[in-house]
Amino acid sequence: MQLQANEPPCHYFRAAGRSLDAIKTHQRAVERAVEEVRSFVVLCGAERALGNAQISGLIFAGRPPLGWIRNASAPHMAIPDTDTKRGISYARRMSDLHIPGDAEFAGLIGAQPALPFDDPALPLMLISWPSYIPLKDGWAIRCPVDRRGNHATPPDALPLSVDDFKRLAVSQTFNLISLDSQDTAKN
Repeated sequence: MQLQANEPPCHYFRAAGRSLDAIKTHQRAVERAVEEVRSFVVLCGAERALGNAQISGLIFAGRPPLGWIRNASAPHMAIPDTDTKRGISYARRMSDLHIPGDAEFAGLIGAQPALPFDDPALPLMLISWPSYIPLKDGWAIRCPVDRRGNHATPPDALPLSVDDFKRLAVSQTFNLISLDSQDTAKN
């Protein structure tokens, strides 16, 4: 496993006890959210949803049904037509769909975000959240270090050296788009 050159400095921990429970809780929440998104996609007659933690729009085979319009800036994607009652209903349901990410996981382990960089030339202040990564025999928690050298310490977790993390980490798949929520449940 090779770390990215532009990755902020991090401390690694082997999840155990409460931190391992937090990972399992987060994975169940992600699986529930993904299932809700799948149900919404089926309900709307679409092929799939586009977005990250929030759905940006849906992809339909052919012309979008009533309540949906093509997005002018992304014509392959349809968005709710908020000029119609049906579209407003879809927009409300879509805005309620949220897939938990690193910020929600950090809350489960009592961690705050790290501000690893504070470059006044950047128009955006970049923050990093703790996240978890599969190991060959468990889970690691990656805790970014902030500009003052502080980092989260997950409850009940055991420190891992960077070398141990690299040796134990499962190599990431090259095609990240193929990741399915079922893949995370197996570990």
